[in-house]
Amino acid sequence: MISKNGEWIDTLHRLFYIPAKDGKTIQFALCLYGGMNFELKSESIIMDTITGQATELSSSTGIKILSPQETAVLRLIDEGNRSKGIADILCISSHTVSRHRQNIIAKLKVRNSAEACKVARNLNLL
Repeated sequence: MISKNGEWIDTLHRLFYIPAKDGKTIQFALCLYGGMNFELKSESIIMDTITGQATELSSSTGIKILSPQETAVLRLIDEGNRSKGIADILCISSHTVSRHRQNIIAKLKVRNSAEACKVARNLNLL
């Protein structure tokens, strides 16, 4: 962030997703910003606040988080393709596409493919 004086301020940005009652969708996304009163080892991380697991992000985020095949699957999901169509395009089985979907959802710490696409776009993975 930039202060009133035009100086850069290190800021901690935290994003929390609050699920709806159905447990499948997000009701609210809460962004919290605050000053850094401690030093991080990396510039950006994804932190699972439930498990405490941290994933470091870098300029090569896509390489670190998703495999090339997972990125290809996610790109096709983002284009609106269904698993059968993705399997046909990539010449893999529908079961492999499903496994890639599960891995993508787990790696990006989201609940579904739509959220995965949104997060991936925000991280410039797509």
